[in-house]
Amino acid sequence: MDLITKLRYQGYVATPPLWKNKDVSAFSQIQLNDDYNDIDDSAMFKNKRLGKLVEEFVFHQLKQNLSVNWICDNLQIQNGKQTIGEIDALFYLDEQPKRLVVLGVGYIGINEMKSKILCGYLFVVCSF
Repeated sequence: MDLITKLRYQGYVATPPLWKNKDVSAFSQIQLNDDYNDIDDSAMFKNKRLGKLVEEFVFHQLKQNLSVNWICDNLQIQNGKQTIGEIDALFYLDEQPKRLVVLGVGYIGINEMKSKILCGYLFVVCSF
């Protein structure tokens, strides 16, 4: 794995939740276990675009959790031949069905190598 992707992953796992209670939104942000923050060089991420790369980071971290039973990701919703939406991911967490929404609210910082790195992002998990 290249250094920039590794730095972006480190920025992703260091991201604090944007809110912690229901005062801001009725949706809960996902709380990922710190046990899955490490990443080794064998992990492969195909996307270089920051938004899609963050989705891959979230999927990777969720799939490491033994309480997660993965169903699918990036499921397109179509009306005939027209795509009208996409579900980022469907999975079971502790046998409860969940839908993941990775919102495009992110910001980047510049590290000492003058490279853009991920500093923050927002993930929301909705229960069915």
